[in-house]
Order: sequence, then C-alpha cells, then structure tokens
Amino acid sequence: MGRKGQNKQSKASKPSALLRPKEESIKLSPQKRSELNQIVDKLLKVTSVGVNSGKIRDNHIITDKLLNKIISIESGILNDLVQKKERIIDKITDWMFKNGAKIDGVEIGEFDGYGYGLKAVKDIKEGDLLICVPRKLMMTTEFARTSELEYLCKNDPMLAHMPNIILALFLLLEKYKEDSFWKPYIESLPTSYTTVMCFSLQELDELKGSPTYEPAMKQCQNVARQYGYLYNLFQNSSDPASVLLKNSFTYEQYRWAVSTVMTRQNFIPASNPENPMILALIPYWDMGNHANAKLTTDYNVEIDQSEYYSCGEYKAGSQVFMSYGNRPNSDLFLHNGFVHVDNISDGVKLRLGVSKSDPLVSLKTSLLQKLSIPISAEFLLPSSHFMPHGKFIAFLRIFNMDKENLETLMNSENVDDLMNTDVDFQPADPKTWLFLSNRIKLLLAAYPTSVEEDEDLLKTKLEPCRKLAILQRLTEKRVLINYLNNMEKARCISLENNAN
Repeated sequence: MGRKGQNKQSKASKPSALLRPKEESIKLSPQKRSELNQIVDKLLKVTSVGVNSGKIRDNHIITDKLLNKIISIESGILNDLVQKKERIIDKITDWMFKNGAKIDGVEIGEFDGYGYGLKAVKDIKEGDLLICVPRKLMMTTEFARTSELEYLCKNDPMLAHMPNIILALFLLLEKYKEDSFWKPYIESLPTSYTTVMCFSLQELDELKGSPTYEPAMKQCQNVARQYGYLYNLFQNSSDPASVLLKNSFTYEQYRWAVSTVMTRQNFIPASNPENPMILALIPYWDMGNHANAKLTTDYNVEIDQSEYYSCGEYKAGSQVFMSYGNRPNSDLFLHNGFVHVDNISDGVKLRLGVSKSDPLVSLKTSLLQKLSIPISAEFLLPSSHFMPHGKFIAFLRIFNMDKENLETLMNSENVDDLMNTDVDFQPADPKTWLFLSNRIKLLLAAYPTSVEEDEDLLKTKLEPCRKLAILQRLTEKRVLINYLNNMEKARCISLENNAN
C-alpha cells in the first residue's frame, strides 16, 4: 500500500475559525429560510417513501416541483464558478508542476463534441508515461476525514457509510474557501454537467420505454433526499462543517458537487496499508475522455502517485483518450453523463425474476440457490455476442424447466452444467430461446419511437440533455435488434444442421 502523503494534515485541517464562505454568499431572510425549511420537509417526505415502478414518475413530478421551488428561493446564495478560460488552464498546470506532478506530451485542450480533454503536444507512442499525480494533489476521503467534516464523518450515520457524499461535501467546503489549496483544480472543473439530476422532466421522459428510465428517476430521487437530509443536518448542528455550510449549502451546489464526484471519482490505495481503498479526485488526470481501449492507469505505491500511460499511438494535436473500464452505456449515462456510440462493451440490462405465484417457485429457488443465483436478478444482453452464458443461461434454463427436469437436477451432481452452453438441455433450451426472444421483442415494443425516428431526431438541433437521452435509447435499441437477429440466425443454422 502507498506510504503516507507528505504535508497531508496541513492541507486539509486548517482551523475552521480562519475559514469563511466567499463574499458573494447571501444570507436568506428569516421568512425565506422558514419557507425553505417547510419545502425541504415536504421533499424529505416525498423522497423517503418507497414507490413501486408504476408510481415512480408521479413521485418524480412532485419532487421536481419542490426542487424548482427550492432552487428559486436559494438562487443568489452563491454565485457559480467562473467559466474555464486559458488563464485558469495555465493556473492549474503551473499548480500541478509546482506541487510535484509530472506532465509529458499532453496539455488540456478543447474538442468538438467532447468539451475539454487531453491534447497531444508531440507524437505519443503506446505505453508512454504521460501524467504522474502525487497523493498530496488529490482530493480524497482521507483528507476529508481530517477536515472540518471530521466530526460528521465519525458521528453521522449516512456519512459513515457513503464516502462519495463525504467527498462531495469536502469539495463544496474547499470551493467556498478563498485560500483552498485545491483552488486551481476546483476552478478548472466544469460548471455544469449532463448527469441525470440535471435533466428536466421532459428530457427524462425521452427515456420512456427504456430500462434506464426508472434507474434515472431513482437516482434523481436519491440525490434530492440526500440534499434534504444534509440541509436539515447543517441547519440544526453546530459542528465545524455545519457552521460553514449552514448559509451556503444549496441544492444546485450539492447537485454540482455530486455530479463532479460521480463523473470523476477513482479508487486509490489508502495511505495506511491496513485500510481499504479510498475515493479520490485526481487533478488534470481526470481531463482524459473515454474510448474503447485497455486500462493503462496505475497507482505506484512505492512513490505514492497515480500514473497514466498512453493506451495507444497519438499524433501531435490529436486528442489523447483513456479507458473508464468495460462498462455498458447505461452505466456511462447514469454515472458519467455521456453515451459512447461505438462502445464495444455496450449491452442492455434485463431484469428477470421467479414469481412467488409460480407453482414451481420452491424447486426453482432451491436450484438457483445451489448455483448462488438470486431469484430476482439483472443480467446483461451484451452487444459483443448473443449467447447467454454462466449464471445468465442457468437462470433462463431453470426458469423454463418443467417439474420433472427440476427434480432430476436437484439430485444431480452435474448441476453446474446448467451454466455451460456446450451442454444441451432438452426440452428446456428451445423454450429458453423462445422465452428470451419474446422478452427482447417486448423490450423493443415498449419504446414509443423507432430507430429511424431517433436517428432523424439526432440530425436536428437539440439541447444536450435531450440529445443524450435519445442517444441512450437509440444505442439500446440497436443492441436489442442485433441480439435478436443473431439469435434468429443461430436458430436457423441449428435447424438446418439437425435436418441434415
């Protein structure tokens, strides 16, 4: 594990008496504060009630109206960050070098369709070491736990179990300080995002019929509930963090901080080898945009720094990419605020479950438990291949088996064969393929628009969030259609082989 960063305490633990929110902070009048308190209480009630799938949109409509009222009352409490200028980019670069970072062959540049990213300033070869960031430059949950948040991190039940919220609040605290060590980094961050919390109700509705629709609304609800909880916490507490945030904490600022952490967080080794991995925001390094590539980032525990090696060859002036991992577009959309059109790791998540009213539920449950498969689970229909495998194919087979086959397998030593696509289970397998084919057709039928209609819409001028939602549903449809077509081809080949 990495050794302890130098001067860590001096960066994160300045006495709170020396800290003040920025001068543009405007205190609400007692009347406005009272009104806001009442709306926040309503927000907490709405977002804390469990809602079934059929009612989640109705619940979101109420939440959205309350949030709009909150935003209106809180407007002006804190001005937003200034837009990025060349001066700010120069400032973060100088700050990085001054504090021990190494940057070779790249600089921050602007690219059509991407915003800011990393630009090659010379020809780069695959494997070249481009960026080294020492721990002391990172904003981490370790720093946060020794800051003004120390008391809440130890005593608040939500913060104790949610390091991402700790990091978001730490980012806000440092943003409000004029003398923050991380000021050059914070000023370089985007001032707005296309995460789902920033979508209007109409923009979210573009996802109707998509498996991503409900998770997107749930995420909005979760962030709204977190805001309400934290708002009340800061208003009614006297710990150092609450004193600083009491008059400056707003929904829009919290949404910005959460979006920053969601789209840029990374896991790094804790400074104490006995502790688990921690969350970190890594300046400059996090300017890299995603592409289909192998992971070429590493943490050098010997010299306590994050290192980024080039994942390919790049000519001077071109954009230098990195990989965010093998993730489907639904994950990138929900957690990073973008869609990768040519994503080789794309897929559509399919939720399946054994109904309690199924007359064979007991047998199916017992057999699934033998394979450590839950009776309700989410499986990925990948874009790269169409044959379900492992626990996915096992679930489908068990779901479509009759009583005789289920009982036979319960007493068999070859139950693991259910996860093997090379083993043919008759008559379960034909039923399995028909079942999966019908489920995919149902998914496609749920979308109110066609692929062609989506493609035509994307040729028009659209707001960023609406465009992103349409792009997400379009990539899902393409995966489903491709999967269905490949299944049909395989079925025809199988029938032909059997006929011969």
